[in-house]
Amino acid sequence: MYGDSGHINFTERIALPDTQKAARVYADDRPPFDKEKESQLQLMPNPAKNYVVIAYDLGSEKAPGIILIRDAKGVLMKNLSLQKPVNQITVDLNGIPAGMYIVSLYAGSKHIESKQLSVTR
Repeated sequence: MYGDSGHINFTERIALPDTQKAARVYADDRPPFDKEKESQLQLMPNPAKNYVVIAYDLGSEKAPGIILIRDAKGVLMKNLSLQKPVNQITVDLNGIPAGMYIVSLYAGSKHIESKQLSVTR
């Protein structure tokens, strides 16, 4: 793990192009994640200060999308209606105190995914 110079040796996996293939092909034949468990909700940056970009994908759900941001006690801080089934939105975090929050993605009343968001000041 450590080289002669005291640095950590790390070999990054290389994803080969998947054009004209039924599935992704990887150099060592191991996919980096299970396709069924691929995230439909991403928060960038995390931890965040003044804003967070939320990328979402409702998948095949036809119901209107909603993103809820709640504090650790469950108090609703923001309720965001989604206009498209796949998109990203920028959320202003001014007025939200530093702390831990739960960002949840819903299609109608069906919960799709939740992630933890850290807000720093």
